[in-house]
Amino acid sequence: MRPIPFMTTRPIAHRGYYDNVTIPENSLLAFKRAVEHDYMIELDIQLTKDNQVVVFHDNTLKRMCNQPNNIKDYTYAELCKFKLGETDYQIPLFSEVLKVIGAKVPVIIEMKHEKEKDPDLPRISYELLKDYHGEFVVQSFDPFLVKAYKKLNPAILRGILVYDYADNPMPKPVSRLLAGLHFNFLMKPDFINSEMHYKPKKLRKFKEKGGAVICYTARSEADYKEAFTYFDNVIFEKFEPKYFYTRKHIDSK
Repeated sequence: MRPIPFMTTRPIAHRGYYDNVTIPENSLLAFKRAVEHDYMIELDIQLTKDNQVVVFHDNTLKRMCNQPNNIKDYTYAELCKFKLGETDYQIPLFSEVLKVIGAKVPVIIEMKHEKEKDPDLPRISYELLKDYHGEFVVQSFDPFLVKAYKKLNPAILRGILVYDYADNPMPKPVSRLLAGLHFNFLMKPDFINSEMHYKPKKLRKFKEKGGAVICYTARSEADYKEAFTYFDNVIFEKFEPKYFYTRKHIDSK
């Protein structure tokens, strides 16, 4: 594990700084607004049918665009016909988002995992990041996607996402291995991003050895402050943190 100084210097805005009314999540405006507030940004990338890297969270378009099917079922040109929520904003290209962020704040890039497109996402997104000069890390729930980035460029900082997998339909032996972080040896993560109420044994050991541990997702000031009593940083959404907490600050109160 390697130190990541920028991971703990400012709040982390989940999918940009959005409200999902006039400012949709993972939209160019949400990222512009996060930059204006000097927030670190967490975002999601996945591939379209024609292998364009777009920034979008869900596999299906139903929630955000009221359309059937998944991102991977459409070309980027077809996706441009859809709007995010009740706004005029479209699903952005990853390259467009990087230009908006402009290396002004650090970025956490989550690779979404769809089996049909998994092998190509690290390679194609890496081509877009090779000439990007801002601070960033990559992460995924899928350890094999993170391992692929390690193979492409070991210097890139990488992390694994984890939760308890209790609601996941995958075979129980696999979900138990993922929930227990037993694939960490494959990609040797520099940080772990855990669901805020989940602290498996390997996460605790990783933290004790000095590894960076962050969590998702605080939706209130109370949850935000509580999460900082354990985690090094906390991803937030749907409220504006009053200030950036640290464990040192909390302990002094």
